Amino acid sequence: MTRSSSTASTSGTTAASRTWCSNTSKARTCGVASASKLKIVDFGSAMLQGARRLTCRHLSENTGTPDYMAPEQIQGDRGDARSDVYAWGVMMYELLTGRVPFEGDNWLAVMAGHMQRNPRPIRALRHDVPPALEAVVLKAMRRMPENRYQSADDLVNDLEKLETLDPASFDLSPEPPLGGMAAAGSARRLWGYMALIAAGFIALVALIVTLTVVLK
Repeated sequence: MTRSSSTASTSGTTAASRTWCSNTSKARTCGVASASKLKIVDFGSAMLQGARRLTCRHLSENTGTPDYMAPEQIQGDRGDARSDVYAWGVMMYELLTGRVPFEGDNWLAVMAGHMQRNPRPIRALRHDVPPALEAVVLKAMRRMPENRYQSADDLVNDLEKLETLDPASFDLSPEPPLGGMAAAGSARRLWGYMALIAAGFIALVALIVTLTVVLK
């Protein structure tokens, strides 16, 4: 599985070398090409760096799947190759433990988890996972982009020498929570629009009732 994920990471490296940022890397965008190869088969809302953002104006300032979105994307930033490294980390966490690192009753709760909580150690859920692999995955999922692998090449390099890595050399100390969640502002605007629509509907019903009474 590690070798396959390394292949998928290498595919991401090729895309990154062309300044693409996929935004929607997740388990469903990967397919098994052979017994030892995992390929990215769907780039979803992939964007060239410098291209205009794909959003619904006024309602959403970010794109992607909440379970796999990097904190900087949740804040409304475009993201870069390190955002895809984060998504890879989430996919590996899910593959190793059978669950995503941050769960919630709705997408806002999931996004808040990425911004404010630290993932539960993988080996607390799966004792047979090698400590070095856990360290690599958790480093990929660091909240601050500068604390992650800076490229897929760096990530693949560690995966290829996994047996000799010292987990104690990784800084996996808890990171402080982040604020400024763009999605929260989007949700507030959405509720505001819904309230206006509801008020308009009530006013329309009242007008119809009034006209009905007058015309009688």
